[in-house]
Amino acid sequence: MEALNATFVFGDEVRGRGYVTRTDLIVGSVLFWLSATAVILGVLNLVAIKKLRIFHNPFGWFWASRTIGELGFNIVHLVYSVPITILQPKEIPVELGIAAFTVGYFFAHEACVMHQIVSLNRCVAVCVPLKYQAIYTKRTCCVLIAFVWIEVFIIGAAYHGN
Repeated sequence: MEALNATFVFGDEVRGRGYVTRTDLIVGSVLFWLSATAVILGVLNLVAIKKLRIFHNPFGWFWASRTIGELGFNIVHLVYSVPITILQPKEIPVELGIAAFTVGYFFAHEACVMHQIVSLNRCVAVCVPLKYQAIYTKRTCCVLIAFVWIEVFIIGAAYHGN
């Protein structure tokens, strides 16, 4: 009896197929423009957070951390996903694809978790505005941001530790 996955080769899903189709060019181009736009807007977001005093507060710090996560994820698309999609190289090492996924996952996860912190921050600002400054001290904010980055690293390490 023949094995069900006789044609499956580990890692082929992160490699190109060796030839380019019209669909690859269209999808790669769209991915390029979306990722490039997201990177540009992310950088502009960080510039606005730095220059505008209205963002020099816990919300701005959390938002900056979240934006860094999004930037990292979108840069992975620009430097890995777009070229692989457009060029479809078959000879790339599987480890490169796994590394790109891991880095992208790390940054995307950080952005998602930090978004939860931002949501909690906004909830406190609306529901208990008089206690906001006592809750979100500079020290608390630094600890929360550091905790998120450490937590994301630990989860990523556990995910790929097997």
